[in-house]
This record gives sequence, C-alpha cells and structure tokens, in this order.
Amino acid sequence: MNFLFIAPSDPRNTDNGGNQRTHFLYQALTNIGTVYTVIPVFAKSLEHIDEENKIAMLCIEKRYSTAWFVNHCLNRFIPIILWHPYGGLGYFDSIWKNVKFDFTVCRYTKWAAYAKAWKIAPLLLDIDDLPEEAYKTIYLKRRIGGALICKLVRKWSNYIFNKSAGLWIANPSQVLNLSHKNASFLPNISLPQTQTETSDSSDRIIFSVGCLAYPPNYLGIDFFINHVWQHLHERFPDLTYHIAGKDLPEQYQKSWSRIPGIKLLGFVRDLHDEYKHCLFTVAPIFAGSGTCIKVLESLAYHRCCLCSTFAARGLESTGLDHAGLLLADTAEQFYHQAVELIENESRRKELQTRGADLVEKLFHFQKFKEQIHKVLEKAQFSLRQENNDEDV
Repeated sequence: MNFLFIAPSDPRNTDNGGNQRTHFLYQALTNIGTVYTVIPVFAKSLEHIDEENKIAMLCIEKRYSTAWFVNHCLNRFIPIILWHPYGGLGYFDSIWKNVKFDFTVCRYTKWAAYAKAWKIAPLLLDIDDLPEEAYKTIYLKRRIGGALICKLVRKWSNYIFNKSAGLWIANPSQVLNLSHKNASFLPNISLPQTQTETSDSSDRIIFSVGCLAYPPNYLGIDFFINHVWQHLHERFPDLTYHIAGKDLPEQYQKSWSRIPGIKLLGFVRDLHDEYKHCLFTVAPIFAGSGTCIKVLESLAYHRCCLCSTFAARGLESTGLDHAGLLLADTAEQFYHQAVELIENESRRKELQTRGADLVEKLFHFQKFKEQIHKVLEKAQFSLRQENNDEDV
C-alpha cells in the first residue's frame, strides 16, 4: 500500500509536540505500507529530496504568485486557512509521478485544503486541532467581524472534512461533533515511550517547555510569571523557574530575563536533564486547541504537571486529574497548588508515580497504531462498497 503523506515538518523531527505527533503518524504508516512524504516549503532554495527515505521538501508556491498574495492576505485576517489555485494531482505528487497512491494522509486541515489532497487519492486527515477552536481561542477577540469569520472557518472545515475518507482528532469529546461516518479519537502520545526512571529531585527548580513563537505558550507563561511566580519566589527565594523553548519574542525575552529567579534556556534538544532536576512542571495554557503533549511528556518523565483546565482538555476521562495532573485556572489556584507540591514531598512523589503509570497504560504507540488501522480499514471497506455499487 502506498501513502502520500503531506506534513508541515520532517517526520523524523521530534523537537516539539506537534512534530512528535507527525513522527508517530509517519511511523504507524510505515508499519502498514510505503510512505512518500511531501513537506511544503515556500522558497526554491529550501527544496530537497531524500530519495532513500522518500521525503521531499517541495516548493509549490512561487513568491509574488497569485497564491502567495492570497495566502498573505489570509494570514492577516484568517490565519487558520491556506489556499492554492491548483493543488491536487500533478503538483504535490509530482516527485513520484509513476507511483499510484492508495491514500493521501494529511496533517492538519489547512494542508489538506492547500494540497486539495482528496484529488490525489482518498484522503485520511489528521485534524489534530479543530480549526474553529483554534480560531476562537487565539484570534477571535483580536479580529473585526470575528464571529462571522468563525462561521466561515467552520464551513470551510466541514467542506474539507466531507471530502475525507477518514478523520482523526486529538480530543475525544469532539469526535461526535464532526458528524462523519469514519472519525476517530487519535490520542496524543509523548516521548519517552517507555517509563524513564527519573528519581525525585532535590533541586529547587520548576520547569516549563514549549514552542515560544506560539502565542498561547508565551502568553500563558507570561501570565504565570506576572501573577504567580513573583509571589512564589518571595516565599521560596531559593526556587528557580527554568523556561525552555525557541523563538521567544524579543520583548518577552527582555522582560522575563530581568525577573529574579527566571532562567531562559532557549531551545533544548534533550529535555531529560531538565525533567530530572525539576520538582514539577507548569503548563499555564489558556488558548489554542487539541491536547497539550507537554502535559503527557511531563507525566511520562515522572513529574507532576501543574496546568490549566484548558491544557488538560481531552484528558478528562483518564483519571490523570487524580494522578499527576494538578488543575488551576486562576493565579490564586496556581499559587496554592504550587506551594502544596513544593512543601508536600510525599504527596508529590505519590502523584508523579501514579501519573507515569497511567500515561504508560493509556498513551502508548500500540494504542495510537490501533486507531490508525481502525480508520484505514473502515475507509477501505467504504471504498470497496462504493466500487461494487458502481459495478452493479
């Protein structure tokens, strides 16, 4: 079976949560058939083909072309949407013209729309995050006519979903909202994939990690710093707050670096030592979509995660809120939960052990693969039925 996999990043890259999901999806597909990957890039100089691994970075959109202008306008007003006048057969599959693809698999709705992926082969779409949810929580309040644009995003999304032979989504509570006959929950899973024995730390460090170019990440951490951290540091002067992530906007770099006790680490390729030396992690996320892989990653490393209810969406029925996850939505709640974790060592150890055990039980690659197979097999069955109906 041949898959054309369209993704925004190299599937071998695991340096953030979104890339990890891409990596695991790629791994699951390679266990089923042959995967040909296309990564859209926006400059000819970035084009590259790895023939051995069948991974191509392909420039579809020329600078100052019609598509370039349209997408620049969309990015200004509706950043969730991408558009291309052609896409489809003969463009995204142009590197492998002699290959007959059984399915196109796309990461994210906007890339499926951009590629018109359903025109190449039956489309299996990893929605991951609902575009409407992302728009509502990140952009709605900052856009004139936001409610109208939100309806447009919903209609655009549903159009793409209806073109798909199968859908995956990261939040189980949203599966029924899709009104699609072949939609399934595909859990986010994290690295490491086996329990990493990380002994309890005696270092007085708390830790946050995320792509700091992404507004929900840096705005959430900024809230924690301004409303919680300074009170914590007054109470525990020996406590330090480590923040890892690349591309933090300059204004936040300047303001955070001036605050006592904060250490900006930049991009950290191997996070093991950071988890090893921290008491617990903090994920104060109040916007965005999907489920936060950084939450599961923390628990997999035997570290409790103090996070917002928003960051724990999709995990409500797992029991993790009683095993390693501590939920908070106000500055006062974050403060009191943090104090409890710092001062009550025995409870912290108990929660982090229970959390790691649950993550290993519920969020593992085998379960991820089962959901891939489930949607694929149902899509194959539906396509066979359609072909039989046509033959009658």
